[in-house]
Amino acid sequence: MKKMLSITLVTAFLGFMVALQFGVTKEDKPRDTRDIYQLQDDLTKAEKKHVQLNEQLSESNRLLEGYESDDTKSQLQTMKEALDKQKELAGETVKAGTGVLVTVQALAQGYSEAGEGLNADLIRRLINELNTLGATDIAIADERLTNRSPIRMVHEIVYVNDHPLPDLPFPIRVLTPHPSDLKKRLEVSESMEDFAREGLTMMVKVEDRLKLPANGESEKVEYMKPVKGD
Repeated sequence: MKKMLSITLVTAFLGFMVALQFGVTKEDKPRDTRDIYQLQDDLTKAEKKHVQLNEQLSESNRLLEGYESDDTKSQLQTMKEALDKQKELAGETVKAGTGVLVTVQALAQGYSEAGEGLNADLIRRLINELNTLGATDIAIADERLTNRSPIRMVHEIVYVNDHPLPDLPFPIRVLTPHPSDLKKRLEVSESMEDFAREGLTMMVKVEDRLKLPANGESEKVEYMKPVKGD
């Protein structure tokens, strides 16, 4: 009887320890500590990457069909069209279409035209929100944005594409197939509230014909070089 009781107690103790260890293991699962801006940024980057991959896949399939043709002239035309498309995606060509003109200015008289409240993080969050709202192409002042455009602070001045932003007011041109919808959503967006907290505001106007400059910065290729054939 004592032997059976001892076995029962040992078994119960082992079961309790296993259950306790399982609970501790479940509680040790790391928590996601990213804030809302980081999550929005990650989501926007993932969505843009997905769109870019789909576009590249479609373009590669079209190129393959062109290369399989015996017509040399057709192959050259296909290559030229592919090059022009890549330049457009890289922002190296002037682009025009429907969109909205956003004018960044002081919220009220008395605020400096230098825009002390303006910072790189504020601009980045605005760009992410514009992309989420359906922007296809963006230019800040005279700087065309690409997926490699740096936005940083240098001596308390915001630099885009390694060029300083001008004093207030300055324009942000945004191309979109649905300008009226983007205007309405931007006017009640978190970015509008963020700008107001810094003493800034954005005047949004729909444009039937908006022209964006080409990106004047040449891309530097560091890890590739042409190889001569046999």
